[in-house]
Amino acid sequence: MGLAKHRADLLHLVDAPRPLWLDCPFPNNSVPLRDVKKVTDSLRLIKVDELTIQVSAPGEAFGNRKRRVQGCFRHAGREYSLWVTDPVCERHYLAKLNGAYRLGRCFLTISWGEPFQEHCYKLIAAVIEDK
Repeated sequence: MGLAKHRADLLHLVDAPRPLWLDCPFPNNSVPLRDVKKVTDSLRLIKVDELTIQVSAPGEAFGNRKRRVQGCFRHAGREYSLWVTDPVCERHYLAKLNGAYRLGRCFLTISWGEPFQEHCYKLIAAVIEDK
């Protein structure tokens, strides 16, 4: 099956542009645990015009050298900065130097992580570049 067919299938499945669950302050990456019960779904497929992948070691100043991959994008008039858990994408970018990598249009599967420190975090579970 050609790429065009897959793209058409994805476009048919993409959720209508709307905020990713409840509004939170930037980086808009979590929802307080007390508000999670107001949410009726936990998975979204969205299309973004541009995705920037940021590779860094966010805890390095505190002795934690673990490198992480984060995706930054605009969706439905809001900015998001979410951790990437897509294993293929994560592995690809962790093999690169720390820095920002701009991708073009992408399809993203956004999901919830397990509760952590009284929040549920929004995560990028899959990245599909729209080439």
